[in-house]
Amino acid sequence: MLSEQQLNQFNDKGYVVIENAVTREVVDRINSEIDRWVNESRDHQSNYGSLIDGQPRFDVESGHCRNAPKLRRITSPQEVSADIKNIVLQGAMPHLLTPILGQNIKFDHCKINAKNPGMKAEVKYHQDHIFEPQSNDSVVVALLMLNDTDEENGCLKVVPGSHKQRYSHARDGKFTGTIDESYTRYFDLAAERIEAKAGSLCIMDTWAVHGSDQNTSMKPRRLLITEYKSADAFPLTQHKLPSRQMDSVIIGKDAVEPRFRDHQEFELPDYYTGDSLFQLQETSADDSVTILPGGAWG
Repeated sequence: MLSEQQLNQFNDKGYVVIENAVTREVVDRINSEIDRWVNESRDHQSNYGSLIDGQPRFDVESGHCRNAPKLRRITSPQEVSADIKNIVLQGAMPHLLTPILGQNIKFDHCKINAKNPGMKAEVKYHQDHIFEPQSNDSVVVALLMLNDTDEENGCLKVVPGSHKQRYSHARDGKFTGTIDESYTRYFDLAAERIEAKAGSLCIMDTWAVHGSDQNTSMKPRRLLITEYKSADAFPLTQHKLPSRQMDSVIIGKDAVEPRFRDHQEFELPDYYTGDSLFQLQETSADDSVTILPGGAWG
C-alpha cells in the first residue's frame, strides 16, 4: 500500500518510485529468461514470434544479427513466462495501486523494453494514454527495473507535473507517437531521471511525459512495463498490444458500464501497422509507415 507521502508525490509529480518492490531472486529469474530470448533471437533476422492478432512478439533493432543480437522489446511476456505472469497478474504489485485506481482494477497490457550495450534504442518524449486511450484516465503504468538504472545506461526520464497537460502526438495530420521535438529542450531541462536499483518500481500516471536516452554504458537496462486501469475504464480504440489476459480483472469486480470524465479532450491516434513504439518513432516522418484512417479528437 502506498503511504500518504508517496500518494501525494504521485498526485503532484505524476510518478513515484517504490524501492525493493520485487525481490532480487525474482528479478534474476526474469533476467535469465530474457537472456534465453536474446540467444533465441540470434536465429532470426527480423521481428518474429506471434501475438494473438498475428503481430510479432519479439522486436529487434536494425543491425540485429547472430553475432550482435539486438532484441529491444518483448510484447505480452506474461503469456510466455510464469514468473512474469505471477508478478503482473497475481503478485503484490497491482495491490499497490488501489489508492490510485480504487478497489476494482483491470490488467491492460505488458511488455519488456531492453537496451543492451551497443544498441541505439531510445524513446522520444511521449504520453502513454494516447496509444491506448480509455474512456477515463484512471490508468497507471508500473515500470519494474530489471537492472540498476542510471543516466549512462539510458534510465527513464519523467517530466514532473506533465500529467496535468495534454500534448499533440501528430505532425502534418499524421500520428507520430512523439510530442513535437520543439518541446525537447524544455523537457530535458525539467525531466527527473529515475536512477534506481533493480527490483524498484516506478508507478507513473498514464499522462506523464517521459522518454529515455540511448544506453552509452557497458551495462544492460531492461524494464518490465505493465499498464493497469480502473475496471470502469473502457478502450476507445482497437488495442495495439492485445493478449489473452487483456481487460482481465485483477482486483475486485468488473464494471458493467464505462465511466467518462467530464470535459476530457485528447487526440485519438490513427491505427498504425508498425510493430512497436520504437519503429513508429523511428519512421514516423517516412512514408514507409502505413497510417490507416481513424484519428480524431475525443
